[in-house]
Amino acid sequence: PFLAACAVGTPTYMAPELWCTEGMPPYSAKSDMWALGVVLYEMLTGRRPFPRGSKAETGAAILQIGRA
Repeated sequence: PFLAACAVGTPTYMAPELWCTEGMPPYSAKSDMWALGVVLYEMLTGRRPFPRGSKAETGAAILQIGRA
């Protein structure tokens, strides 16, 4: 229960809903599907989908995708 209320994870693999700063969004199976998609993308292309220089830039890029 404690981890479900905290935003934890490697920035590249965190789903858009986990980057929101308005309250703590619930962790769900959707978050796992996002992370799996990132891993599959890396396996197919040999690179990360959001290559940024910092955690903040990575989060901003992921949030832009999440709003699309």
